Amino acid sequence: MCGIKLQKNLTLVTESTVATRQSTFGQGSSDNWTKSSDSQLPAITQLSPIKLKTRDFILIATLAFINTITGAAYCVLAPFFSKEAEAKGLSPSVYGILFSIQEVIAFILCPIYGKFLPKLGFRATILTGTFVGSAGICLFGVLKWVSDGSTFTTFCALIRSFGSVGLAAVSAACYGAIPVYYPNHISQIFGLVEMCYGIGMIIGPLLGGWLYEVGGFDLPFFVCGALLFLTFPILFGIFPKVAKITKNDKSAGLIKVLSNFRITLQILITVSLCIVFGFNQSMLEPHIRSFAKLRTTAVGLIFLLSGLFYGVFTWIVGLIVPKFKDLTFMSIIGNVAMVIAFIIVGPIYPLPIKPSITLVVLSQIFYGMGMAVCFVANFTQAMREKDLSDLKSDVGAGSIISSLFVSAYALGTALGPIIGGYLVEHFNFPEACVFIVLLSVFLIILIVGTMLFHKRKPFVDKSAQFKNRVEPVRY
Repeated sequence: MCGIKLQKNLTLVTESTVATRQSTFGQGSSDNWTKSSDSQLPAITQLSPIKLKTRDFILIATLAFINTITGAAYCVLAPFFSKEAEAKGLSPSVYGILFSIQEVIAFILCPIYGKFLPKLGFRATILTGTFVGSAGICLFGVLKWVSDGSTFTTFCALIRSFGSVGLAAVSAACYGAIPVYYPNHISQIFGLVEMCYGIGMIIGPLLGGWLYEVGGFDLPFFVCGALLFLTFPILFGIFPKVAKITKNDKSAGLIKVLSNFRITLQILITVSLCIVFGFNQSMLEPHIRSFAKLRTTAVGLIFLLSGLFYGVFTWIVGLIVPKFKDLTFMSIIGNVAMVIAFIIVGPIYPLPIKPSITLVVLSQIFYGMGMAVCFVANFTQAMREKDLSDLKSDVGAGSIISSLFVSAYALGTALGPIIGGYLVEHFNFPEACVFIVLLSVFLIILIVGTMLFHKRKPFVDKSAQFKNRVEPVRY
């Protein structure tokens, strides 16, 4: 049974958070944390302070920094990879698959990581992932010296697969740590972490385009790999150790989590949104190249714009979502923005409007805002649905849900370039946008139907019962 204790100026946290304050940050914080009476459970009843401590901010900063580098590393190839691949004789379908391999591997591995994270430990997982991921990114730059198209394709697939094993571990550990360490600050910290990933997406294409012009294909990957590796000693020094869960601990399984319709809905929405993300990342540059002659740096600036609005709005949304009991409606707002974005980016077939850089820029603004609204709202709502069900008392349920979201990101981002490459190769970009718009319209219909016909108890923020509420993380 999950023990509960209430004290003045303290908010409620259950045993599902797994780690103790004492085991996480040392003996100095033990005064604010109380052990469970059941000695068989290594997880204990926790009381989260209203105000975050200095070491809390250090951990949050660590998660934010690692996501910034990861976001930059993922997007660094966007302005030039398709051009390089076409120069080696690869078709859009083939280099679309190469774009996707990293996310396919992440989709497969993230649920596995999520299931065993409490036993493996967040610290060991993120450290190992950082080392392997940085090595994979650097090795990708070596492909500059591979001229044969078939050999390039083979080694590109192998190296991206190797690196993605590490990057998937980094993502699973990072997102899984949020509900474990800070269950009362999920939306704020998730919004911050996603904002930093957005900052990485801003820096990545711009940095990649500039480094590509300065040093060629290899330099962007060497720089990003080195930056990611620099986080290893930082993480080694400050990332806290967490008590592991033993075999006697009661833990939720994937089937039990996915049997909750509302949680599954948020995951499906995320998969669909990431299909759009993967499509945009891989197919926008060839579309721009088809009607405008821009330098690689200029193309990177266009990608920067979507990342800028994504990063800013994830933080804004993270601050305002605690004011709403149910965030499902926010997914409708986000998908409407996506519909607008992909109507004007082509422009969509059969509109008799010529493509232009102005329309592309406007589309990226709507695209970045829509993605931000949906991502933060979906993740936060899924965690709320967990607390409204019997999953609330399950140790490890938060880690599994977090890893399912990482897998959803990976699956959607993997399918996006594959679907986009096929559609662009057999039709064209404006006609391919029809698929994206229809997908977003379908999501809107599905969400509205759920709100109308799938009734359940509204979310109640129990921290509101206390006079001193948990304040959002602010800098």
